[in-house]
Amino acid sequence: MSIFLKKILNYLNQYKLIYIGVIICNIGAFSFYKILKISKDIGFWYELMLVLFFLLSFLVPITLSIVFTIRSFSNKSKIRLLIDIIHNYAGILFIFSALYFQLAVLSDRIDAYRKDRIYNAQYKTIKEINPDYEMIKVADRRAFRGIERKLWSSYDYPSRQFVESQNDSTNHWFFLGLNNFQDINSADIQQVIAVSSIHGHQNNYLKANIPEVYIDCLYFSIICMATVGFGDISPALWYAKIFVSMEVIIGLSIFVFAIGMLFSDFHETKER
Repeated sequence: MSIFLKKILNYLNQYKLIYIGVIICNIGAFSFYKILKISKDIGFWYELMLVLFFLLSFLVPITLSIVFTIRSFSNKSKIRLLIDIIHNYAGILFIFSALYFQLAVLSDRIDAYRKDRIYNAQYKTIKEINPDYEMIKVADRRAFRGIERKLWSSYDYPSRQFVESQNDSTNHWFFLGLNNFQDINSADIQQVIAVSSIHGHQNNYLKANIPEVYIDCLYFSIICMATVGFGDISPALWYAKIFVSMEVIIGLSIFVFAIGMLFSDFHETKER
């Protein structure tokens, strides 16, 4: 049993960088929203720490992905290289899914803030300047197309608390909630603004949507690494396109070159 345990510990020790890297990147992704909720009344050093955490949360995943890719080309025995490629491949998948989740958190927060400012201006026009003005729905500016659930509430994507507060009088908001608010119209948005102005509006982080959004990000990461390109989820903003392009290049490198090196003249060689 002691020999078996030593083998397991030795195995884990060889790939601890991958396991630790995946855990750190995912913890950072799930904690990323806290940066965007910080009040403006903070000290300089605390603000500097937040900026550093913001940069590291993007730099660490990219650096680890490059390291894991390079390790897939290491000069080892064929069996050992195959095991390395499998671990590195899986590590890159989970690291990029965490990275995509961070992009979703960031872009949804910016999108919600942008929409609320525009809708507030339109609502003010209706109430004070031109009552006949018809409110226009604002287009999304999110990192990815195809991810239906949002991670921040806005006037056109109210939080669950708002839906429950409106559900006692009508089932309209309940069905909108089931449909991810895709059918919300100008009158609905005006109702949200009117109610929110009474209770005080703020963009809330929608934790209930985390599992579905993360699964979408993991699925999209797998599609990118496999270079399948179904198109049901796609990058919409420039920084999302950059990260997606990096993962596609990494996926192609491992598939074409590393796997090619592995299966060319396949035989077991002794490690020196």
